[in-house]
Amino acid sequence: MVLVEDIIQWAREPEAPAERIGSRFSRKDVRARARQYLRGLISRIERENGW
Repeated sequence: MVLVEDIIQWAREPEAPAERIGSRFSRKDVRARARQYLRGLISRIERENGW
């Protein structure tokens, strides 16, 4: 379960969520893509989507 406090912490430390889920991706390139996707989701951009 993800708590609001977790999300706030992730925004302060962008690598934290990537480290938390990194082991679920066996390939390095897929792991890097997931990290970039997560950074986009927690960034301060106006609109976010999965494209």
